[in-house]
Amino acid sequence: RATKLEKKVVNSILYKLASRGLAVKHEDFTWTAKGAPSQAKQEAGAAGAAGPSSNTTTAKPENAVVALDTRRFVSVSSFHGKSLVDIREFYVDGGELKPGKKGISLTTEQWEKLGQDIDGVSNSLPGATKEAKTIVDLSAKRRLSVVNLGGGPRVDIREYYVAEKEGGALKPGKKGISLTADQWEKLIASTEAVNEALSR
Repeated sequence: RATKLEKKVVNSILYKLASRGLAVKHEDFTWTAKGAPSQAKQEAGAAGAAGPSSNTTTAKPENAVVALDTRRFVSVSSFHGKSLVDIREFYVDGGELKPGKKGISLTTEQWEKLGQDIDGVSNSLPGATKEAKTIVDLSAKRRLSVVNLGGGPRVDIREYYVAEKEGGALKPGKKGISLTADQWEKLIASTEAVNEALSR
């Protein structure tokens, strides 16, 4: 018949084994013998064997012309007969990419203006500050600016709104997206591909 050992006796044995390198204590206060996989590792291995997580995907969204990174894409679409260039961040839901709130859809005229001062954007990025510097006015309420809010310089493409309580000043709204320098370079490099998609 098996004998039930007291907890303090078991712990004493385990600590002695640990001192000899024969047992390992984990953060969740569980123990494993040296060379045996921990429960966390076993679960991770099982998850890997089961296939990719539902929060990962290598697919591209429909109408995507170029990928700025694994979650940000430039797409071309049509809405009410007007061609639009959509620069947007996506999220994964059930293994499928779905458009998120971060992003902006540009008319063809705004898209053309986007590349009017590429050198101005590139030259302004290194010295960007928390005060947004407008490089190009895409429309009356849309701007391409350079800004640095602490996470590195960004190219901000955004729609502004009129703040009546602040004397009618234009303030940045939620509709827009901030691109890293690398993402901006990829966006500009995709100009020919986007223009070709627009002409179809």
